[in-house]
Amino acid sequence: MPAYQVKRSTVINKPIADVKASLIDFRQWPIWSPWLIMEPDSQLNYSDTQSQVGASYNWDGTLVGAGEMVLEEITDQQLAMDLQFKRPFTSTAKVFFDLEKQDQSTTRVTWTMNSHFPFLLFFVAKKIKAHIGMDYERGLKMLKDYLETGTVSSKVEIEGKTKIQEQHFIGLERTCAITDLSQVMRDDFSYLFNYMKEQDISLTSSPLKIVKSVDPLSKMTSFVCAVPVNKEMEVTPPLIAGFLKEQNGLKITHTGFYEHLGNAWSTAMAYSGNHRIKTRRNPLGYEFYLNDPANTDQADLLTEVILPIR
Repeated sequence: MPAYQVKRSTVINKPIADVKASLIDFRQWPIWSPWLIMEPDSQLNYSDTQSQVGASYNWDGTLVGAGEMVLEEITDQQLAMDLQFKRPFTSTAKVFFDLEKQDQSTTRVTWTMNSHFPFLLFFVAKKIKAHIGMDYERGLKMLKDYLETGTVSSKVEIEGKTKIQEQHFIGLERTCAITDLSQVMRDDFSYLFNYMKEQDISLTSSPLKIVKSVDPLSKMTSFVCAVPVNKEMEVTPPLIAGFLKEQNGLKITHTGFYEHLGNAWSTAMAYSGNHRIKTRRNPLGYEFYLNDPANTDQADLLTEVILPIR
């Protein structure tokens, strides 16, 4: 079977000993796991002894499937683990955390997985690798938050099927690198709100983002930052005017930092796939921002991620 490797890194403002102590205690993993956050009530079992070679944990859930992780080796700068997937498919992998001391209080963490693709998945191997890489990036963000602040400000709730109300909107359509997304959105919403103030236009509902595409290979995304208005409007470039039709959707509510919204998207995709809910691809979905980040603590930010249902 074809071999593959996924590797991602981050820098954590904690001494290497603190990072290592957390990673070898599997009881701490649900706090930052990019998969378990989708299904916090999945069944988890831990070996009696943790933080030493032979320590293990296993999981069993509807969205996360079933599997087991065993700590195989601990050295000064590397942790080696054996990973076994049991459901939705059987597979094995070797997982490594390389810990590089940057200074007395900073550690570079590199998370690596080596495994093999079944031959049937060979033709989508690049895409699967890219998606796993995005999972690793989400996990490292949460691990960094957890070790640096003691908490992860991200909670997802599966609300189920909902209805998106029809609405007129004005917006700005963009394509940018995923790494630039936060800054581009801040600039675009600032532009939109300034325009509305100048034109004395009232906001009729929650601001939103219409996600048109996300390419995990090129790491580019296309989207529209939009503000609902009470009627059809004529605008000039770079602004666009549009109409959102009433439609059915699958809603996931996210509470916490915007930088962790990928957790809600991942949950929505996993839930729709598991429950065989057919979703549209254009647009991929919507983000509705229910409160104002200008006067709301980041930990309390509410966002609805909705996938349109066919």
